[in-house]
Amino acid sequence: MKTFFIRSALFSLLITVVTGCTQPSHNSAATTTKAVKTKQLSQNMHFISKIKPLAVYNVASADGGIIAERYFQYGDTVKAGAPLFRLQSQALEQQFQSALSDYLKAKQYYASQQTSYKTTKYLYSEKIVAKNEFERQK
Repeated sequence: MKTFFIRSALFSLLITVVTGCTQPSHNSAATTTKAVKTKQLSQNMHFISKIKPLAVYNVASADGGIIAERYFQYGDTVKAGAPLFRLQSQALEQQFQSALSDYLKAKQYYASQQTSYKTTKYLYSEKIVAKNEFERQK
């Protein structure tokens, strides 16, 4: 049964090839030639729309100032707690300078007290100063 179908399929294929390869014996209508003009197949289209962000968050600072630097680009994803801006504030600058000055004064006072203590400790160990003076330096 299979061979019958295969033989009939091959025969049909042979008939199709033989009849398709022959040229028609009669002359058809005269052929005409036309020039083809090239055209641009693209077109500019303009649409008006509004693009809205997925979410808007208000960001506030405890201190006022001028934005000196921005650490993101619009459209960036920003993680919570990441710095967004660097503020330039005269009040903050004055607070920083005051804190720095206080720190340097305290550091200098500590160094002088440490030197005084070491000197008094040495003098006490050499029995040059009394015990109560050494205790006062502690």
